[in-house]
Amino acid sequence: MSTSAYPNWEEISDKDTEAHKMAVYAAMVDCMDQNIGRIMKTLKTEGIEKNTIVCFLSDNGACSTNFNKTPESKIGTRNSNSTYGNWYNVSNTPFRKYKRMEHEGEIITPMIFSWPNGVKNKGSMVRTPAHINDFMPTVLEIIGVEYPHQYNGVKLDLSFSLKN
Repeated sequence: MSTSAYPNWEEISDKDTEAHKMAVYAAMVDCMDQNIGRIMKTLKTEGIEKNTIVCFLSDNGACSTNFNKTPESKIGTRNSNSTYGNWYNVSNTPFRKYKRMEHEGEIITPMIFSWPNGVKNKGSMVRTPAHINDFMPTVLEIIGVEYPHQYNGVKLDLSFSLKN
């Protein structure tokens, strides 16, 4: 019997369904990969790839909920909202746990940032923590626009600084 939070493959009774869930997940990742490739190819074809900022990041961890909002729909079909159950940990590898858990699987979000003409340390991995709230002021700084002091009549909190 498994002593970890995840079942041993040998202990799973319906291996075909579990393998199908992972195949569907792999197909989703492949679809994303192909379409990101199409975007990058288009940028290159247009001659703007070196001066275009491209960011790719996941949300804050995989979902551990095992549900299908449309139970009559087969996993992997257009109308299926099925999750991949216990295999959520694969999405967070090498981290553990999932959304709603204050483990690394929730709070660490990998990001790929490409801007060939703007990034000085190409090919490096940055391990400095950042927050999604840093995106807008950072992009505004890059394009030379001042952070607004108010929006729709609401004063914005400017207590943080990009320079700190």
